[in-house]
Amino acid sequence: MNGLFFSRTWASIFRPYVSHLQKVVCVWRLKVRLRGRIRAGLGVRINTLENLHVGPDLTLGAGTIIMLVKGKTGPAPKITLGRGVKLGDRNQLAVGAGQTLQIGDETSTHMGCYIAGDVEIGRYCLFSANIFVSSFDHNFRHQPELLIKDQDLVVRRGSVEAQSKKTVIEDDCWIGWGAVLRRGITVGKGSIVGANSVVTKDIPPYSIAVGAPARVVAKRLEYNPPARIDVCEVANLPYLHRGFELRQEKVQDRGGKKALLMAAASQCVLSQGRFQKVRIETYADSISQLAISVNGKPLGSLSLSPGWNEQELDISEPGVFAVDGYNRVDLTVPSTSADRIFFGGIELR
Repeated sequence: MNGLFFSRTWASIFRPYVSHLQKVVCVWRLKVRLRGRIRAGLGVRINTLENLHVGPDLTLGAGTIIMLVKGKTGPAPKITLGRGVKLGDRNQLAVGAGQTLQIGDETSTHMGCYIAGDVEIGRYCLFSANIFVSSFDHNFRHQPELLIKDQDLVVRRGSVEAQSKKTVIEDDCWIGWGAVLRRGITVGKGSIVGANSVVTKDIPPYSIAVGAPARVVAKRLEYNPPARIDVCEVANLPYLHRGFELRQEKVQDRGGKKALLMAAASQCVLSQGRFQKVRIETYADSISQLAISVNGKPLGSLSLSPGWNEQELDISEPGVFAVDGYNRVDLTVPSTSADRIFFGGIELR
């Protein structure tokens, strides 16, 4: 009897130390498998590294869980975490078959955030604590006579698209404590969502939205894209929609002029209307190519020489410009290129 008592006493004494050692070993193994690109707190759990793509300087807070759940059929799930992403303690990321979850460079979350499904979060976003973002919802109108659980099963037998609607949070958004972002919505670039808000509809760029359901109550700035963007003008920066290194500490000098490093895919938003030409200023480290499309229509590629390049492209052909809406110019660096391209400005003429 005494032996049993002592064995239980020793087990209870050493159990916390064994548990702590197991967590330390798990974190160490994770760092080795991700080649040291990660800082992780104790208790981090990742069910598989297959289709998990991470940039350098990733931080995972204690107790964070990342789950990629394969289905019996359909494409594999995928999670991409950009450079310098910081996830707070007890965050949960989850994707199922055919779903993709992306978090852009230098985005950070506080503790207790839950992000699941087809979700795209841009660069430089700030998430407070206990935020819920999902591309899913329960089905209660499909066949209302049935139990909600049974309606979920009926829908689940259909396509992934029927179950999930992509949720998008664009660059430079600040999401307040306890906010809920429902499936299928887009929070426009530079927007702020107040604490405990429930976002059920799209929020325009640079808006401030609060409430349940959330409604726009103010603007950070009047979103009015110009026909010409110059990186030397701070007022133009909101219209460099995505793919540019916008942190002021990373603005670079190239040949006596300011320039912004471009990602593989970048986009500018310019004023409404129809134009004849687009003029683009870029700086290339070496001979490169830059593909251009306007409002989704490919218009060809520019050949870039080392140094500054100022080139024009004809955009007058039919079908380029929409009847209404802003003009969007997409700039794409070929995936085979390892050279850096910097952006100086763009103008529609």
